[in-house]
Amino acid sequence: MREIDDVLAAAEERLNSAYAEYEEARDGIPTKFNEMRLQASIFQYDICAEMVSLLRNSPTGFALNVALKRLVHSLFEYDQTLNQNIPRLLDLMKARKFPVDQQAIKAQRKIWGTEFRRLRAWSGARNVATGHYSPDLAKQVDALKSINAAEVMTVCSAFLSFNMEILRMLLEAGRGDEV
Repeated sequence: MREIDDVLAAAEERLNSAYAEYEEARDGIPTKFNEMRLQASIFQYDICAEMVSLLRNSPTGFALNVALKRLVHSLFEYDQTLNQNIPRLLDLMKARKFPVDQQAIKAQRKIWGTEFRRLRAWSGARNVATGHYSPDLAKQVDALKSINAAEVMTVCSAFLSFNMEILRMLLEAGRGDEV
């Protein structure tokens, strides 16, 4: 449990740092970098906190499926946001004449390709049970029962690793020569 606590503490530190820089709006760092970094940091902290909660509370049975739905929903929604932010990040990096390695992003996506495909396959569960509730309770229950804890944790770990790479790029690109 100590390792996950350390991960959460690091995510909290990154979040607070990103928020402070967002609020300060320091000269020389484009606002868009701070916005994207803060968004990525919010996600990172949110997912880490949710994972710690699951590990500490150890829900069982159907309650575990219900608890996991928050992670599924957050991952799915942030994936959509990230798909919009990556092109913005690349454009901002080019505008700042910061070296852009699109292949590095593609390579990271490829490393976690199986997990990203699994995430996108959860769209049905997301649409009826994780934040958008179907009036058909049987559909909700079936969608919740289809959520597998091991798969969710694997996808979470993959997405957190990918997001850390995006955070690193945002920090370096936003600060430029300062890093």
